[in-house]
Amino acid sequence: MSDFPITPSVGIIYDGVDLSKWLTVSDIQRNVGQPRTLGWAKAGHNAGKKFQYITADENAITVVADLNYDLANKRRTIGSVLTKDTPRTLIFDDEPGTYYLAIVAEQPRLIEDQFHAEITIKFVVPDGVAHAVDPLTHVSGASGDLIAITNAGTAPTAPILTATMTSDNGLVAWTNDQGGVLQFGSPDELDGVTKQKSERPLSVSYAAEPTGVIYNAAATNYPNYNGDVSRPNKQHGRIDYKVDYTGGQSAVPYFANGNTGDWGGPSVFLPIGVNSAGSKTDNFVCRTRFYFESSVTKQGRLEINLQNGDEVAYGFVIRDSSASEEQYKCELWIRDKVYAEFSLTKAQIGKGGYKQVTISKLGRDVQFEIGHVAQAQTGTANGLDRSVIKPFTLDTVADLPVDGYSAWFERYRDKEHVLMALNNTRFDWVNVDYWKDLPNRFAAGDVVTADVGQKRVYVNGIEDATLQTVGDQWESFMLPAGETIIQPVASEWAEPFQATIEYREAWY
Repeated sequence: MSDFPITPSVGIIYDGVDLSKWLTVSDIQRNVGQPRTLGWAKAGHNAGKKFQYITADENAITVVADLNYDLANKRRTIGSVLTKDTPRTLIFDDEPGTYYLAIVAEQPRLIEDQFHAEITIKFVVPDGVAHAVDPLTHVSGASGDLIAITNAGTAPTAPILTATMTSDNGLVAWTNDQGGVLQFGSPDELDGVTKQKSERPLSVSYAAEPTGVIYNAAATNYPNYNGDVSRPNKQHGRIDYKVDYTGGQSAVPYFANGNTGDWGGPSVFLPIGVNSAGSKTDNFVCRTRFYFESSVTKQGRLEINLQNGDEVAYGFVIRDSSASEEQYKCELWIRDKVYAEFSLTKAQIGKGGYKQVTISKLGRDVQFEIGHVAQAQTGTANGLDRSVIKPFTLDTVADLPVDGYSAWFERYRDKEHVLMALNNTRFDWVNVDYWKDLPNRFAAGDVVTADVGQKRVYVNGIEDATLQTVGDQWESFMLPAGETIIQPVASEWAEPFQATIEYREAWY
């Protein structure tokens, strides 16, 4: 232990907890730079060895501190604070504005002497660097501009690159003066083969009543109970636009059916306009984020349909028809025929949170994708963490019109119902020539975020693992110490997108 403490007021905050409430720091060993391992090889009978490589290792920070009085309680309290299973933020108040990502990997050594004790804590820092608490942000009003980024730290740092569309656009790309390239989009669109737009005639958040909504008049392939015309399933009840079961704003059903009748509940219908070419048979993608959380005793059914007039064109049904077991049974309809029936397990559909169904069409190819939306995590955006995909190829869908969207919430008589809600609906008409590049086409207002550190790309907060990149050059976008020039690039025919670069400086 040092004879002279660094300062009587050194503070240590670990995972948001101020350890100074219990500890008086007498010594901190942060060392200089990173530990490094050298690779050598003996060069025959020559003197010495031949250098081969060098790698950076994890760093260690050792803290020595005193405890006085009530040692038993302090020992337990400090133990609970230090015991973590992932690295957490470690802040020393004599290094303002910086933090380490650290974990206690060895048992802290405690030497007790009646009312006084000395503790030695070894924090391991896996990445070996200190990070800036506050990120730096550079905003460019136009893609194509050169952006000069200065990393005043001594260690490379991973930026977050964000492009906010000001118009329809087919390409989000980033280049730097080190020869690095990240590209999300279609090379064909760069060539300007076609300048047709993807169009979004329907985009609803359900924070309030949607414009043009019609209630309790949806198309359905379930007009009657088990096909018995004397036992019609009824569309009645109302929709409330309010905070749902996850805390989001959604369309939530209020059921009016009771002991009479069979399945029933409220429905919504929203019209879908033709595209700019006047067609309602072209390629499309429709995404619906919804809530459907069942249990052993609950029953319920949610129909989500794309309509052709007053008939179902494409339909997705998720239901629990049992009052004695938890079910997530799915049906995929094209017109009046079921093309797939299957049950989702909890591992596939996820427990809690939103689900998402995507219905898309390209010529004769139809695809249904049902997935679970991941929970939000600090510093990341929501994305699908799992999904089930069912594709079909049918001649009958090539010219099948779509002019409406509907959803019908149903419960069985007055039985306890599954908790259901609609959180978001988006329908896009897509140019046929660019179907394979569908994830690469963006509309005005879309936000495309590339997280270099995580090697992930997000569109409007949802991770898109299918979005194509050119090569695998994520590492080339780590910002070294000093200046880096970055250029954002959009399609030649598009309005420039707003480019934002965020990063935290880091030090060895």
